[in-house]
Amino acid sequence: MLSGLLKNDTAIDVSIGIMNAFVEMRRFISAYGKTFERLTTVEYKLLEHDRKFDELFDLIKLPVLRISPG
Repeated sequence: MLSGLLKNDTAIDVSIGIMNAFVEMRRFISAYGKTFERLTTVEYKLLEHDRKFDELFDLIKLPVLRISPG
């Protein structure tokens, strides 16, 4: 770590701050990880539905073959 290379109070404080930031990041991810997974799942489903709607609208735009009787 930085404090191992530089032996002063500022380097030690910066190293402690970096370690605290990673601890907070880990807590945040563990607290909200499932929420992010669910949002990702919803986003993928939404993209899939958009793709299917695009296919449907493309089919609707195709000209209809009219066969005359007889």
